[in-house]
Amino acid sequence: MANSISVQRHDSSIDGARHFHFVDAKACATQCYACGICTSSCPVSLVPEGLDPRRIVHLANLGELCLDRVGSSIWHCLDCRRCGNLCPNRVKPWLLIANLQQRAVAEQRVSMQTVAGIRKLKQELVTVLSNALSMAEPPLFEELCRQWDQWACPPEASATAQAAVAVKPLKRSLSHTLNHALCLTCRECSSACPLTVSTADFDPLYFIRCYALGVAPAKVCLWSCLGCESCSNACSQSVQGHLVIKALQMEQEAFFSVSFQTRINTTRERVLRAYVSRVEALG
Repeated sequence: MANSISVQRHDSSIDGARHFHFVDAKACATQCYACGICTSSCPVSLVPEGLDPRRIVHLANLGELCLDRVGSSIWHCLDCRRCGNLCPNRVKPWLLIANLQQRAVAEQRVSMQTVAGIRKLKQELVTVLSNALSMAEPPLFEELCRQWDQWACPPEASATAQAAVAVKPLKRSLSHTLNHALCLTCRECSSACPLTVSTADFDPLYFIRCYALGVAPAKVCLWSCLGCESCSNACSQSVQGHLVIKALQMEQEAFFSVSFQTRINTTRERVLRAYVSRVEALG
């Protein structure tokens, strides 16, 4: 079926093979030494049988990278590019994944309607994650899957629920390493962030300005950050946006509580599992 994300058998053409070879070279796949940082840093790696960037790079190096081998996992990608940003050898698994997605559409294995549905889910993800993180207890995976549309509706949860992750500023000892005072508010960070979309409330620039002005951010979506470093890599002033957000998170006294960290991690895992489940359901 054209609107299915399941993989069907197709033989690669010679031109397709040449294109794959070009993309492999641009992705620097041969520089990979299989350390696994790309997979361990991938947000979706929390999901069992989810996306595995290292396997995709390995298949590329073996000359066996094709849609038949990777299945529907390529559509789990959030396009955060964290796999490439954190790679010590600057391998770009995300580029291989993006190329596979384009091939799937070109070969009519996936319809444009399905692609649009996946894009909509990505836009909703940050709101769902923010709403879930603001709750005193992590919502159940089944509840998130069943009531995704409800969780994706702004605004975020009530002020009472947000108090569970209320920010209490502490002494800022990392200020000299973040370059936040150099921010020109040009929004390069926002443009590069995979979570900054028109329907979401997440914006790296907002958090950078809060930190620079000494104001406590009032948004629970602070904890939605993927830590992909795209905002920092895009900044012409070398402002370390991802570290600014990390510093703001550490200013929350509850951050030092094991139970608090467990709740954050559990919530993030369940939301991403629900996201992957919704992506698969589009087929």
